[in-house]
Amino acid sequence: MQRLQTSELVDLAALEKLAPEWEELWQRSPNATPFQRPQWLVPYARVFGPPALWGIEVRDGGRLVGFAPLVVEIQGGERVVSPLGLGVSDYQDLLLDTECSSDALRAILRHLEEQSARWDAIRFPDLRQTSLLLQADLPEGWQRARSPREACPVLELAGAAETVDQAASTRLLARLRNARRRLEREGTLHFEVATAESLPAALEVFFTLHGARWKSLGGRGVLADASVRSFHRLAAPGLLARGVLRLYTLRLDERPLAALYALFEPSVAYLYLQGFDPAFGTYSPGGLILEQVLRDAAGEGKRAADFLRGREAYKYKWGARDRPTFSLQIRTRASAQRERQPGFSRGLAG
Repeated sequence: MQRLQTSELVDLAALEKLAPEWEELWQRSPNATPFQRPQWLVPYARVFGPPALWGIEVRDGGRLVGFAPLVVEIQGGERVVSPLGLGVSDYQDLLLDTECSSDALRAILRHLEEQSARWDAIRFPDLRQTSLLLQADLPEGWQRARSPREACPVLELAGAAETVDQAASTRLLARLRNARRRLEREGTLHFEVATAESLPAALEVFFTLHGARWKSLGGRGVLADASVRSFHRLAAPGLLARGVLRLYTLRLDERPLAALYALFEPSVAYLYLQGFDPAFGTYSPGGLILEQVLRDAAGEGKRAADFLRGREAYKYKWGARDRPTFSLQIRTRASAQRERQPGFSRGLAG
């Protein structure tokens, strides 16, 4: 393979123009998650408007074989290169074509080395253990610090519906059967999955139930931020059109009791956020809707259900097991030396 070419995109228009090729690359990237999709990150850039967008494209001839959607921000007085999507994304990573992943990664690192006067540190806070960034050969003199970050409990489904019953605790399943019977004595219980037509209303129900649950705990929750809600309103239609978004609502007659926002990829269902009506908490509406989502995922042949960040007890009652994520910080020798100089002050470079 001849030397790969790199180029930059630094504005939203260029990011949007790249989306079709970006999506094709996503399909060829074995470590990709929904949080690297253009349908996730382009809406993020539109809503949050990062001040210094820095996308690095890698091409083999005319074909896109690597893409690093990055931003440069001032953090603690430093110019920090971070992945686009922080704050709403549970995983971050680069997109690398499986046929030339190592070469594409080297090309991205080489470009960052050539532009090292523009940054002081690179920080990826949530990399899965399979990320090539964690083991990559860095340019000479670069320093890497890797540390455990979070645990993302994952339930192995093995593509079979019966694995849900096999993995979950019998006590949990019995409690949910009892809760369902009690609710069915109160009215008609049914699940809805949002369509293009029902999506706007389903999102508002989801926002309300998520907020109600957090309010009952004395908190606000991530969806209390109006910008985060705007992001989901913008991202959801594109994700739904690709068959990725599954927004579930559990209703008793017409009253919504619970909602769950899931992202169904070819082999993994990612369980992103949920909420429920605290007034019905003794009926376990959150557990009932989660059971339905897990059964649907297993029935569609998903190999796993990823509960994403956090070690909440309910995840383990379903049989989930921790998979670690890692934070990664990279510095060049020059940036490390500058940091140690007395009185050194950083500013944005052109």
